[in-house]
Amino acid sequence: MSLDDFCYEEKLPFVKYLNEKVLLYCITLLAFAGIFLLIWVIQNYTFFEKAKILRGSLPKLPYGNLNNVVNKDNTIYEMLWKNYNRFKRKQCDIGGVFFFTKPVVVVVKPEYIQEVLDNSDNFKQVFPEQVSQNIGEIFTSNSANSFIQKYRESLRGVLSEKLQNYDFSTVLRSHLLEMASLAFGLNSPSLVEEINHILKAKTDAKLKYHLGLCYPLLKSRNSSLYRNLNSLFVDITQARKTNDNSYDDIIQYFMDFQRKSSTEPKIISRILFDLYADVLTHTYSVVFACFCELSKNEDVQDELLGEIRRYNKKHSVMDIDSLKELEYLNAVVLETLRKYPPVPFILKIAQKDFTLNNVQFPKGVLTAISILGIHRNPDNYTNPEDFDPDRFAEQTNSAFLPFGNKIEENVFKLVVLFTKLLIIDTLTALKVSRKNDSNAVLKFDRNLIPLRLSESYLLTFENL
Repeated sequence: MSLDDFCYEEKLPFVKYLNEKVLLYCITLLAFAGIFLLIWVIQNYTFFEKAKILRGSLPKLPYGNLNNVVNKDNTIYEMLWKNYNRFKRKQCDIGGVFFFTKPVVVVVKPEYIQEVLDNSDNFKQVFPEQVSQNIGEIFTSNSANSFIQKYRESLRGVLSEKLQNYDFSTVLRSHLLEMASLAFGLNSPSLVEEINHILKAKTDAKLKYHLGLCYPLLKSRNSSLYRNLNSLFVDITQARKTNDNSYDDIIQYFMDFQRKSSTEPKIISRILFDLYADVLTHTYSVVFACFCELSKNEDVQDELLGEIRRYNKKHSVMDIDSLKELEYLNAVVLETLRKYPPVPFILKIAQKDFTLNNVQFPKGVLTAISILGIHRNPDNYTNPEDFDPDRFAEQTNSAFLPFGNKIEENVFKLVVLFTKLLIIDTLTALKVSRKNDSNAVLKFDRNLIPLRLSESYLLTFENL
């Protein structure tokens, strides 16, 4: 037996079953596929060089400029903020980064930002996701006053009592569910599991979520979850019709809107429960950030405590009009939204070819707007890293986009009202400070897509 026979017959017996032509064909096919893949990657990664646009750091396969984001060393909004600042320093109107192999145009010039925000026909919003249905103003003065009255009757003082004995995060989450139950007219405890699924799908910074931002086919649809919620909405609608009951709450508004507009119930329920989840998520983030800043800025907290004390002495009944007298509270909430915008970036995809900065871009290109970058731009706000409510003493800056654009006006109103009620309820009896054993530095939570501070910063509440 020769050496060749020994090697092939004994050690690699499968080789004798292979057709040499088929083997050569497969090897050639794989080689060409590899070459074409390499050419495709190079063509994508040289997109901005060809357009003569400044690019961020060198992209690396397979994540592009998202390597640190996927590894949880950074957040996607911090990465965009960093590149927004870099392009601005270089006096660029636009710049470029890569999400995986997808080129993303980072818009810097204010006029271009406004153009992308306003042109909904050409730019479809990818993040935050929106259902294309104008549902009008959900929370009117009457419904707001009805909610405030119900809140004061059933939950007034409960939050401040629990905060002295239990963990802040646990208490706030539980309290927010009860608040949402009153405002929306939903039995929140029975919805906890479904709402948690929605919150997880909308907030978890997982690889699949990041892939879904760039490649729609990989996006999670959560169809079964929304089908269950649609069934729940239909059941509530039928029960109210059967009992001939009408309520002054948000779900009643959606029921009336659905009846008048003949919009499919599944679309209405999707908007309703997305709004519900967004209000819970964003209110928690804003309230937590606000208390963190108050614990670090005692002068701001003292002034706010005084205003709330004077308000409580003057008003035995709270309503939406009397809340307007709390001007400093309003400034504190707006400053929190400026420094910690709940929607820290906007991502849109071009529906057709478009031109920015005299550069032609093809359909399908992503455009990103760093809201965090805009809010912390010294051209827009003096000393942007300072927590200074006085900057909102007179009027709101035009570069104030905590939820991206006017489409989210309903979310803005609900989050602001919820936040004000929670702050008043707490600071009527308590003062907030940082725990001695807590991390003294405020950091972003890198496990979430929306902006939220890390809970490593621990708060404690004491009686006034």
